[in-house]
Amino acid sequence: MITFSRPLALAIGVIMSQLHFVSAKGGTTVPPQRGETSLED
Repeated sequence: MITFSRPLALAIGVIMSQLHFVSAKGGTTVPPQRGETSLED
């Protein structure tokens, strides 16, 4: 019944990943941009 376009589904996936990432870091860390992996302790 409910169909999501690929771009929308992908965007939702990214948003959810960012939310989980931020939540795991305490909500103050911005997720890495452009696929960069920055590990700051």
